[in-house]
Formats: sequence, structure tokens, C-alpha cells
Amino acid sequence: MLCEPKTKSLRCPDCWIDMEFLVSQTTSRVFLSTLLERNFFVCESCARLSYEVVLWPKEFTGFEAA
Repeated sequence: MLCEPKTKSLRCPDCWIDMEFLVSQTTSRVFLSTLLERNFFVCESCARLSYEVVLWPKEFTGFEAA
């Protein structure tokens, strides 16, 4: 996990409340200078699981481009 998301949390489409950050998963390298990460969120009311996809530039990943 790289870090918690800096964006606003997602809203549950069923309950219309803010969802809690659960975990993030690095999925693949898009280019040499960016990583693709999937952030998962869970609704505390109805237990719905949602995700958002985030592109991280090289400066924020801590990895060196080969």
C-alpha cells in the first residue's frame, strides 16, 4: 500500500453517506513514470464495496523508473 488517498471519500449510491477507506492495491505500471492503483472503500451502513482508480506519478510512488 502506497498511502491513503488524498481525495474526498466516495459516497454510497444506496445510503448516500461517506464511505470509509478500506485498502489500496497497486495493480500495474502504466508508463515508466506512473503506477495504477485501485483504492477500495466500504459503506459502514450497508457494507457495499466500491473502488476508484488512481494514477500515481513517479514523484509520489517512491520507485525509480528503469
